[in-house]
Amino acid sequence: MITCPIVYSSFANTATKLCVTSCPTGTYADPSVRQCVPQCASMPALFSTTQGGNLCLTNCTNGFFADNSTRSCVTACPSGTFADNSTYTCVSTCPTNPMFWADNLTNTCVYLCSSTYDRYADNSSRTCVINCPVDTFAEPVSRRCKTNCASGYFAVNATRRCETVCPANTFASTLNRMCVAVCPVDPIYYGDVVSWTCLTSCPTGSYGNPLTQQCVYDVNSVSGCPPAYYSDSTTKLCVQVCPMKYDLYAEPNSKACKSSCVAPYLADNSTMRCVLVCPSYPSYFGNLVTKRCVKYCPNGTYADNVSRTCVASCPSGSYA
Repeated sequence: MITCPIVYSSFANTATKLCVTSCPTGTYADPSVRQCVPQCASMPALFSTTQGGNLCLTNCTNGFFADNSTRSCVTACPSGTFADNSTYTCVSTCPTNPMFWADNLTNTCVYLCSSTYDRYADNSSRTCVINCPVDTFAEPVSRRCKTNCASGYFAVNATRRCETVCPANTFASTLNRMCVAVCPVDPIYYGDVVSWTCLTSCPTGSYGNPLTQQCVYDVNSVSGCPPAYYSDSTTKLCVQVCPMKYDLYAEPNSKACKSSCVAPYLADNSTMRCVLVCPSYPSYFGNLVTKRCVKYCPNGTYADNVSRTCVASCPSGSYA
């Protein structure tokens, strides 16, 4: 075996039995054995290059990457591996510090997945993907698969993407930044079919419908609330009982909570409704002047049990 001197940077050419300073084509100068070899050593790890001579190097440089399968410095890493610019090696998994993702299109580790080819960084696979995995969404600002979309974007379950506009018949929820068929209930939100957003309070002129959890609007001055519900402007909700605190009564014509009832209706404080006949239990009588049901008729009038109203004179068969 020829041993060539280090001092002259020479290597043994086994074909010619000479010590040479430059190895012939097809062989590489291996400093670990001081020989011209057809393939660089794996221990210590060396990689062949023709840049600046036929050499075996510990580190590839200048746009070349160390490929373990061929023990050479390559410009493009083979399938299944990715060019890592931080170490100039071909790796099976891209580094996490700094954070990179494997791009299968170019077989490189990239800091930002391609917007041209609509790719997004997936943390679970550490690769750039077209379709993000379950429970994550393609977020265009960061080019990553994320559980929450960035401000101004909303997650669409059907496409697994973050979009600026939700699909038809879905509402944009700022609570969880998602497009939803029904708005969140804790805390409760209502879907506005004009802006198609989830709101904690419906816009002026509309009311939160507890049955559909949507905002309903007045049509021709009649409330859009469901049957047996009335629109309450104090809470902006559809309610079954109007608020006693504000002396509002369920008015059947407008289906709204009103401060007074329209004739022939009378305001009933026991039910907070506009009624045609005041209740007999508890016993109330209609004051036709104030349009209210009262427990006691005013001076000069008498409670008539038949009509349930206050009358100036009692009907035939009864006495004041």
